[in-house]
Amino acid sequence: MAGKRSYGTGELYEKHGSYYARWRTSDGRKLNRKVGPVRPPGTSDGLTRSQAERMFRKMQEIEERRPSRRRGVEPITVSAAATSLRRAKALEGTRKSYLENLESMQRVHVDPSIGSMPLEKVSTERIETLATGLLTAGRSPKTVRNLLTFLYSVFEHAIATGWCQENPVRRAARPKRRRAGDTSPDLQFLTVPELEAVLRAIPDEVVHRAPAPTRRGRTGPAPPPPPDVLGPVLRVLILAAAFTGLRQSELLGLRWRDVDWAAQRIRVRNVYVRGEHSSQGKSDLSTRRSVPMASRLARELDGWSRRTAFNADEDLVFAHPHTGRPIDRSKVTRRFQEACGAAGVRVITFHNLRHTFATRLAAHGEPLRTIQEYLGHADAKTTQIYSHYAPSAYEVARVDAAFADASEGQANVRSGSNSGSNLKRNQQELRTRKPCSRGYTGLGQSAFLRLGAGRSQVQILSPRLQEVPAKARHARVHGSLTLMVSVRLVRERLGADALSLATDRRRRRCCRRAGDCPPERPRLLVSVQSPGLR
Repeated sequence: MAGKRSYGTGELYEKHGSYYARWRTSDGRKLNRKVGPVRPPGTSDGLTRSQAERMFRKMQEIEERRPSRRRGVEPITVSAAATSLRRAKALEGTRKSYLENLESMQRVHVDPSIGSMPLEKVSTERIETLATGLLTAGRSPKTVRNLLTFLYSVFEHAIATGWCQENPVRRAARPKRRRAGDTSPDLQFLTVPELEAVLRAIPDEVVHRAPAPTRRGRTGPAPPPPPDVLGPVLRVLILAAAFTGLRQSELLGLRWRDVDWAAQRIRVRNVYVRGEHSSQGKSDLSTRRSVPMASRLARELDGWSRRTAFNADEDLVFAHPHTGRPIDRSKVTRRFQEACGAAGVRVITFHNLRHTFATRLAAHGEPLRTIQEYLGHADAKTTQIYSHYAPSAYEVARVDAAFADASEGQANVRSGSNSGSNLKRNQQELRTRKPCSRGYTGLGQSAFLRLGAGRSQVQILSPRLQEVPAKARHARVHGSLTLMVSVRLVRERLGADALSLATDRRRRRCCRRAGDCPPERPRLLVSVQSPGLR
């Protein structure tokens, strides 16, 4: 039986077979709520007096946290909360492009649908209805995801301000990233011959176009159009995009001072987005990285610096030849796609030149960690999309060896022999040999291998120590016979000049010959030290 409540904390009473509670909140509201049914004697249905008291106290706590609204004061709407969030973002120094995106989403999607609704009246079902309507109207799933993310931030801002208590977007369903008509899983990029064809389709000189023979509504020829002066700068711009992987905003904001001729690198320190120069890129690493400058690109940039009139340190590298201001990004994209059509190659977006750079590096065996640094990705998962373009000769060899071993096993079964007898006999012979007693040696930092139970399970984890996950640095190898086969494969595949092995139990160095290993099936840590892998 719950104790008696103190004076002024409300009243719990029974009426028509149910518990009711009435009390006065701290802001002066008089409330009367139904708590639940009374439990009849001898049954388990309903609430006891103690349970009803506990539920009464929870109801009081919820009402105390609920924001109070005075009489005559209009409730806070979704539109007002969204405007307040945008003001807070502007105060924090958010990028101008992001603020413009928020204003566009509020004006186009939020205000016409739920902008006038009070925050407390918006439910999860209403949010999902809004998302379904946008998908039905032909909006892309990414647009809907961005809108729901914006609404989530709006309600979280309202909760922090004290305007509402629940976020209906938190439990709302969202469209997945892979839907019909969504982003294609295959990357779009240009091959080297296609890139050369596109560059040939762009003129490397100023083009003076002839006037039209007639003009609309008037007699006589049309006035001469202005000369096309963007051809030379566009050629170098497209070549730089394909050879460096820089974003369009990073190229348009590149200055001559950021081109390091001595180190032959391009440093990203400035971006130009929607008419504004900024030192804040898309990610934290965007404007704090440098990219190597290929020899061909260095020659082209050197030639362009001699042709342009804007070649001071503070001038833009790809400035308009007449004004020195940044080139309109829409013109860059349109002229690039026109060149793709004129060259007879597939028409891609300008951003896909970034994929061209990354796929070429991955195809030539560049580590994904290095590609991530060049591209300025904050998350390594973003760079994983290029892993399928990396060479995989050792994976093909592993699959071939796996099926070859299976074929040999079937042949042994048909002949009546035991396929595992040879392995057992060799392991018994190795147990009789003496273990080595040399001191423990540290592991090399050039490359790590994971050795499995057969020759088909030799896998190169990474050519650099810092790229190897912590769980993959200690691979277990059971049995010396497997070790002997693996050493041979290592030498065939990698041409390693040294192979150091160490046990993690006795901390001893094992000799190169598999027979000198300890007899108790040790767990071995393997590293390959080779100058060619550094």
